[in-house]
Amino acid sequence: MTTRPLVVLSLLAVSLLGCGDDDDGTGMPDAGPMDAGAPDSGTDASLADAGSEGDLMRDFCEPLAELVCTRAAADECGCGAALPGGEVDVEGCTARFAEQCTSAWAALTTGDARVDAARAAECVELIGSSTTGCQLPPAVGIVIAHCAPFAYGPGAIDEACSSPLCAEGTGICAEGTCRARAGAGTACSPEQPFQCAVGLVCLGGQCASPPVSGEACEQNGQCALGLRCTDGRCGTLGALDSSCESTGQCDEALVCGEGSTCVARDRETCSPDDACGNLQTCRAPRACAPRGGAGATCVESRDCEPALHCADDSRTCVARPTDGEPCAPGNVCALGLGCDMDGGGTCRPLPTAGQPCAYSDGLTPFVCAAGLACIDNACAAVPGEGEPCAFGNVCADGLGCDFTREGSFCIVPRTAGGACESDRSCADAFHCGPEGTCVADQPSGSTCSAGNECAGVCVPSASGGFVCADRPDAGETCLFDDDCGDTMVCDPVASAARCGGEICAVL
Repeated sequence: MTTRPLVVLSLLAVSLLGCGDDDDGTGMPDAGPMDAGAPDSGTDASLADAGSEGDLMRDFCEPLAELVCTRAAADECGCGAALPGGEVDVEGCTARFAEQCTSAWAALTTGDARVDAARAAECVELIGSSTTGCQLPPAVGIVIAHCAPFAYGPGAIDEACSSPLCAEGTGICAEGTCRARAGAGTACSPEQPFQCAVGLVCLGGQCASPPVSGEACEQNGQCALGLRCTDGRCGTLGALDSSCESTGQCDEALVCGEGSTCVARDRETCSPDDACGNLQTCRAPRACAPRGGAGATCVESRDCEPALHCADDSRTCVARPTDGEPCAPGNVCALGLGCDMDGGGTCRPLPTAGQPCAYSDGLTPFVCAAGLACIDNACAAVPGEGEPCAFGNVCADGLGCDFTREGSFCIVPRTAGGACESDRSCADAFHCGPEGTCVADQPSGSTCSAGNECAGVCVPSASGGFVCADRPDAGETCLFDDDCGDTMVCDPVASAARCGGEICAVL
């Protein structure tokens, strides 16, 4: 059975301070432009002892990246299972992580801010010591409450300021003036992590000390360092043979087994139906594989050979209905036929000029005979340059569909620098870039974030990022079905599936 990828987690999605997760271990607070900072450890002496001039990349991002990527590469964490080659490229992971870390922290180092090298190193050490094994680093809010701030400007409280943090991190710059961060009991928002004073977190809408063991919590990321929020209370996770009511109460990689005790999971492989231990997920590489033949198990019709479809009742690949037979659910008919809704949902030859458009299960739901397009619910000549695009953004060969305020019109596709709203406005070998202009597709080996950026496809790299590559053959790495062409699908390699630790989310 094919399992579809949802969203591949990027490094930034788990925060460059370490992921803040919610009760199910999958989310983090979505902070504003200063969500990558880390305020004080909480003592006046430490605040007065500012260290030497530092560098964000050298003193914080590179050491943090090396810490996280080295842990992710450990065999016991299993993170390499879903990557090409089965191992994490630590050097590549570290370089990518450090670069994105520096970009994410850039806002905090603006104006007259300086970086304190000693404090930056202390924060990385704290992040490393507060978790063990394959757990993610602590949540953003907790790090902010415990780390001495290492990027701040010289302004004192009530004085002028130009950097986000001031007064050695005890203040926040508001409309050009350094204001003290809020004390305990003051209203706060989790989306603004620097509101609360050193040593406090935003809990229940108010600044408060991080809850300790046994105290109430709302989600992970609020408890004191080393504790997790389980069933609404902060505490440590159960060790081997501890009593439990659910796997979530057990320590990393343990499950709540028979006798209601935390036990080790004794199976090497895993699947979506065969859960891993606590704080773990089942990870597997994805590779191009042939589409299923008649009788093969399927989830959707793409899992089956082109002449077949996935039957709703049996979830197996069966022949598509032919001419004169009722359309299968989803307007499914044999290749070259359309579903004639006026005829009661029957598979018929594709309609000709002037006839109502037929229905299809393909990417274009309204279809006509070759050389025609669906315009105002009827089949007509494919539109030429300057004419409105037909349904499904269809234009004559050699033209693209350009989106404007006045509507969508067929144009000669644009090359480098041409304005665009989507890839359809750009010529072959070009795509619509982030600035709204056509840019050249990137060659194999270039880093990428989406498939449209590449001359080939965008697939996972050994560092946990993504790289442009030639279209894969059977058995080669892929990310989506479209990477594999029309005759194959992108499936998890079940035999290579392994339980991966929580730290794998950084890849």
